[in-house]
Amino acid sequence: YWAIEQLLGVFQVSRKIPNSSVHISQIERKENILYLSLRNVLPAPDLTPSIYWDQEFIFITDATAKFTLIVITSLPWARDQTPTEASAWIKTWLAGLKVPSE
Repeated sequence: YWAIEQLLGVFQVSRKIPNSSVHISQIERKENILYLSLRNVLPAPDLTPSIYWDQEFIFITDATAKFTLIVITSLPWARDQTPTEASAWIKTWLAGLKVPSE
């Protein structure tokens, strides 16, 4: 349920902005964990580069499915930018994230 709600929200943003798009980069499910990686591409109004908005969602449920923890990362960037400090931090943090599966 939560994953569908998040996806619909991302696609609604894309529908409201002309010439924008959403790409599902990766979706994976293993036991009680669902991982979803999206990229929104938002066109620039002038000659500046388009804005890319990478989002990652991790949905973790308990065995009874009564509790869901959602971890979201969000990182906007332009193609002509070098990776930001925030990008490096997010990648390091996610690489070190340990989620017990049931």
